[in-house]
Amino acid sequence: MTETGVKTSYKSALRTGLIMLLVVLAAGSAGLSAARLHWPAWLIAAIAAGAAVISGVIKQFSDAYLKVRTDRIGADAARRDRSAETVAKVSGSRAGLPLIREVTGRAALGIHMAIPLPPGADAALSIDLPSYVPRDKDVDVRAAISRMASTGGFLLLIGDPAAGKTRCAAEAIRALPADWQIYIRSSETSLQQLLDDDVSMARTVVWLDDIHEVLDSDRDSASHVTAATIRRLLLPASRPVIIIATTWRDRYERYSSRPDRHEQDLTADARAVIKMAEPVHIPAAFSDSEWRRALTMAEVDPRLAEAASSQERTLTATLANRNDLIRRWLDNDDALSTAVISATIDARYCGHPEPVPVKIIEAIAPHYLTSQQMPIAADGWLTIALNAACQPIRGTTRPMYRVGRAPGRVDGYHVSDILLEHATAHRAVPAEAIWRDLVSATDDPSTAVAIGRRVLELRLSSLLAYEAFRKAAARNYPRGLFAMGVVLRERGDHEEAEVFYRRAIDAGETDALLNLGNLLREQGDQEEAEVFYRRAIDAGDTKALLNLAILLHERSDEEAEVFYRRAIDAGDTNAVYNFAIFCEERGDHRQAEVFYRRAIDAGDIDALVNLGNLFRERGDHEQAEVFYQRAIDAGDTNALDNLAALHGEPADGDQASAH
Repeated sequence: MTETGVKTSYKSALRTGLIMLLVVLAAGSAGLSAARLHWPAWLIAAIAAGAAVISGVIKQFSDAYLKVRTDRIGADAARRDRSAETVAKVSGSRAGLPLIREVTGRAALGIHMAIPLPPGADAALSIDLPSYVPRDKDVDVRAAISRMASTGGFLLLIGDPAAGKTRCAAEAIRALPADWQIYIRSSETSLQQLLDDDVSMARTVVWLDDIHEVLDSDRDSASHVTAATIRRLLLPASRPVIIIATTWRDRYERYSSRPDRHEQDLTADARAVIKMAEPVHIPAAFSDSEWRRALTMAEVDPRLAEAASSQERTLTATLANRNDLIRRWLDNDDALSTAVISATIDARYCGHPEPVPVKIIEAIAPHYLTSQQMPIAADGWLTIALNAACQPIRGTTRPMYRVGRAPGRVDGYHVSDILLEHATAHRAVPAEAIWRDLVSATDDPSTAVAIGRRVLELRLSSLLAYEAFRKAAARNYPRGLFAMGVVLRERGDHEEAEVFYRRAIDAGETDALLNLGNLLREQGDQEEAEVFYRRAIDAGDTKALLNLAILLHERSDEEAEVFYRRAIDAGDTNAVYNFAIFCEERGDHRQAEVFYRRAIDAGDIDALVNLGNLFRERGDHEQAEVFYQRAIDAGDTNALDNLAALHGEPADGDQASAH
């Protein structure tokens, strides 16, 4: 019998026993009354009264137990029903998420459309997908997925659009056992909602193709993914869950770059997500071995033969009609459709999420028409141009396509990511006038924040970012208020930055807690800074752990150690170095050495010099020289002074200064 069975039997027996006891007590009371016993009348009355009281108490207990049990059964049923409804929104069935083997369509997984299969080809070939040419990176991808099938994990494939990332991952997950299911990101139901509604995610692949789109999306949208959600998926309670995501090289570099200060900024959460992933880079160009495999398979699949005939090693991009798409955009006589394609591409480049509404395209498309072309843009030109831009060029491949959430309604337009990547690599940053018109035409505050964030990423005019954030803040949008605080602080207007940080906090933006704490600390208000650091920690902001530890350290508060250790446990490598300094200052040199070495292993160059100083103070000049030299080799020119002082000083000479 299972443990659950034992518990159920015990509760059932208890309930039965209570009922029987009630019957016995009731019968006993009646029996005493009926029997002609030679007991004193007062004793019989007392026994009967006591039995009645006990019977009443037990009945109340039994009724309360039965109510709790009934309520619990009802709550469990409601929870199961809510979970089934949430699953149905994603998969169309209350039975559960689809199995991997049931998802065979190219479009569902996000694989690019390919050049069409010509008539008369082998009937065994897939019409939807060309034959898969094994990639050199398949070994790494499949080994990672095999390992994660037991432990769970997060795999991120990185490469250019149409480099073959998504197809590589799609082929790899086919090797998972038949009972594995798949969640494909949805605009209707968020991952967070699935977890909150107790949908079982065990033995599930979470498919996040083009993860940069959900990292850049509005925090309130269903598709948005946060670091907290990813951590929940990777916790033992959910395992095994395999998160498989793809992203472009430039997006990966953007999210991997470290901020200048130890505080929250506009891409902090996205960086935290990317940091949790195990990266695999998929080259756009085929290697010699991959090319040989492609030529062999081209003998069977005419699509591969056509793509290989171009002799371009970027075979997957050729299969996805890259060259035809670029020619349709740039090398055609239709100036109006070229203008709307360019406008949509640049709107996306400037940070506008997909889909791009007609209003936005209309606002900036005239920038791509010359004075000679303007006269041909007569009434109705935009509709004609958009229709032309959405025409297929080969098979079903097209530069743009319409998107709508209801029959007959167009909410906006998607543009080919191949064209977007080509424009990013080969065209100049859009003119400032385009940015301004884009901000002016934007009604959605989250979009305004995304545009302003893109301005800052490209290190363009901070005034442009200010205008975008101000538009979002005017709607009292929490992220817009926070962004205003960030840009105002960058401009040196600390008083106004504080005002917006406080407004953001009042609107529920928890990232502003840490930044306000930093601002107050810089202004000398240590007491209130501590309050906001602690509030940030309570809100789950692990960066605040180190900031609070340093604040407590500066005033010699021993509680600093608690927060240093918590920051270290949270994976903050800067905390390791700072805690080593804390240990050294209080005289615990052995512990300081341990944590300096851990900081060095994490890549902290400053720790090399400080550990050299620690050895020097001990009189171990040989070890001191080793670490000074390592710091110099790592590019720390200040360590030259420490090394010179080591060689030139007498045994009791002055100490070289620490970092």
